Amino acid sequence: GQCTHTISCASAVNCVSHHPTLPLLASGSLGGSVCVWDVATRRKLREVVPEEDEAIRTCCFSPDGSVLVAGSNSGQCFVWKLQQSRDVPPVVA
Repeated sequence: GQCTHTISCASAVNCVSHHPTLPLLASGSLGGSVCVWDVATRRKLREVVPEEDEAIRTCCFSPDGSVLVAGSNSGQCFVWKLQQSRDVPPVVA
């Protein structure tokens, strides 16, 4: 198929995950940030940098969309509970 959306990130993207019920993407970057994007508007909704100078290698939403997990080059895993709403679920530490 054809590419339907392009989202520009500030740093090279290592991983992406699509939210199971909302039009959201999570991306993890070489620069160490985890971003949540609105697919329809292509707007960055949230950005967190769990560790300075450590690339994010993997990110994934849980099957029910209530948790976002990311893993870094340093071997750390980061887990965020997401507030569920019809709007964007903000990341909660």
